[in-house]
Amino acid sequence: MSTAADRPRATRVDIAILVILLVGCVYWGRSVLLPVVLALLLNVTLRPVVGWLRRIYLPQAAAAAVVVLSLLGVVGLFSWAAYEPMLQWLEQAPQSIAELRAQAQAQGDFSEVEKATAAVEQMAGDGGQEDGPTLVRQADTTAAARLTDAAKTAVGTTGITLILLYVLLATGDLMLRKTVQLASGFAAQRRIVVTARALEVQLARYLGTMVLLNLGVAVTVCAGLALAGFDDPILWGMVAGLLRFIPYVGNMVVLAILLTLGVLAYDPFWQMVAPPVVYLVFITVYGNVFELFVHGRRLALNPVMLFVFVLFWGTLWGIPGALIAVPLLAATKVVAEQTPAWAPLGRFIRA
Repeated sequence: MSTAADRPRATRVDIAILVILLVGCVYWGRSVLLPVVLALLLNVTLRPVVGWLRRIYLPQAAAAAVVVLSLLGVVGLFSWAAYEPMLQWLEQAPQSIAELRAQAQAQGDFSEVEKATAAVEQMAGDGGQEDGPTLVRQADTTAAARLTDAAKTAVGTTGITLILLYVLLATGDLMLRKTVQLASGFAAQRRIVVTARALEVQLARYLGTMVLLNLGVAVTVCAGLALAGFDDPILWGMVAGLLRFIPYVGNMVVLAILLTLGVLAYDPFWQMVAPPVVYLVFITVYGNVFELFVHGRRLALNPVMLFVFVLFWGTLWGIPGALIAVPLLAATKVVAEQTPAWAPLGRFIRA
């Protein structure tokens, strides 16, 4: 009879190969895994809402339908609000690029800038004279095809996510009960239940707070751009609020957008840089004072781990991966804190 000491142990090479295979599966299976991960995160986050609806004597399936339809309505409302401004921006992009190039040429020799803008013009479908009608049509077709493919992917992912989310919410604790049945021993079963409940409470609190905080950023940016007379303030406010879900990188992209808008709208240098500078000051105070006060130290995350998670998931799954990196790290923190063997990892993830 073989003992534990006689069993073969996994070497470092075996572990490295296993990790590489897992990363490869996550990367190549992103079209399937992304809706599943999104649905699981939303399920954990929205279960308290379904529980509140159940307390007012609404059936489980009806409560789940109300939550999913409300979420679909919010997504549809934001899409409707951004659709027309986004189309206008895409139509005006070649002209805006031409204005940027003209301003750059007025300041000196910017050949590299011209090469970059020419590449962007080809993607956007510039109607310049030197390209000729054939190239313009080809660029337009390419841009339209890319936008169509992106829209189809987004709609498909959203549809699968919402369907799976409804099934998870409508079945209640079915998945939790099945998971508990897989564990052996009362202590392990109890730990699974406690971890699941803690995950629901803390992740719902964290993501709910993030949504409200980023909504505040979106409203502030929208109001500031509207008062300054910029075009499409609603669109850029929504973009700023959405990008705030991506730590570090999101703020950098927003600063670049505001700098571009300032260059297109103003001539004096100080007015060009005023929008990104004002946003930088606002987001510094907002993030280091207001957000810290609202989140508290208990929900804060290690900034190094946060950056690594955003980089990892953004590399594997692109923008959707970068968006869900923070919820995944928060969920990992909660699970690690509830599991004795993973307690050091939980302390490391916590700020």
